[in-house]
Amino acid sequence: MEKSTHKNYKLYIFDYDDTLVQTLQTVIDVHYPLLAKQLGCQYLGEKVVRKYWGKTLDLSLPAIFKGDFTYEQVTDMLVQIYEKNPILLAEGAKRILDILKKNDKFICIFSAVEPKLIELGIQSSLKMKKESFDLIVSSPKPSTEILPFIKNEYEKIRGTPIENKDIIYIGDSTNDFLTVKDLGINFVGITTGVHTKDNFLELGLSEEFIFPSLKKVIQPPTSHGIVALLQNDEGKFLFVKEARIHDPFYGSWSGPHGRCNNEDIIEEETVTRVTFEECQLHIKPIRKVYEQKVDTKLKTVAFWEAGIINKLEKIIANPREISEFRWISIEEIISGSLPLYPGIKNYFKNQYSR
Repeated sequence: MEKSTHKNYKLYIFDYDDTLVQTLQTVIDVHYPLLAKQLGCQYLGEKVVRKYWGKTLDLSLPAIFKGDFTYEQVTDMLVQIYEKNPILLAEGAKRILDILKKNDKFICIFSAVEPKLIELGIQSSLKMKKESFDLIVSSPKPSTEILPFIKNEYEKIRGTPIENKDIIYIGDSTNDFLTVKDLGINFVGITTGVHTKDNFLELGLSEEFIFPSLKKVIQPPTSHGIVALLQNDEGKFLFVKEARIHDPFYGSWSGPHGRCNNEDIIEEETVTRVTFEECQLHIKPIRKVYEQKVDTKLKTVAFWEAGIINKLEKIIANPREISEFRWISIEEIISGSLPLYPGIKNYFKNQYSR
């Protein structure tokens, strides 16, 4: 998402059907024909399914099937059908969830689907346990009450309140959008369900927040870069010297740094990746402390405070990336005695020359 998803979110809310998994077409082509056969009912087909898609089963099933059946009977049959005919994952979903989990993001699934079916889908489609998620919520949509509930659960689990600006919600339906519209929560719409780009636009969602698939949504732009800020026990910063002779900043010093790529998903992955590529050092991103525009081949650069996981680990310079490394004091950085990347010079002057 070129303009917004490289923001550092704390809470990720995912709709389930047609966001994390490719539910709609599987249900239309496989699950509901099998259900009609078992019930001995008439299945009214794709057009009716699409009309009632997103509504709870007790409302949608009587409209989709003609015949006599009970709600309990149908849900039990659907569980069996789901077990034997798992729904395919949305492209990139497992990798996205794994990376968010690895970086300690709070992950919530919010769906109108029956809890039994959500849990079954998590096991059979995502190949994960329900405990892999911080919160799973089943409720009709749109809902004005669900966001306060999710925020309250976040606070109970993480021990700290969360602001709306630190939440991103990703869903495929206009009901998902209406749940958070005008609340200051970042929403991304994907058109993998029944609702189109025009449906989202009509409700006021900006075009820049509408995507054709989940894979396209959560990734930092390649015009964005990061700098890792690593300090030792003496308060000195780890700096590396640019070794690539054709780089316009050949010989300049910076913290470990690099450009985001589409596989990183979130900035923390870039911080970890480029530090290892340059220094063979395993680190843990802590927080983003600053972001600025730059006049280089990148448009923006973010500065990330990070910690070395094992302080006994040796730094090994990658000669293709850096020619040397040093631990440098703030005074030496600000003094101008070393050639620095312009963005590095600006950051340290703005933060420490006060």
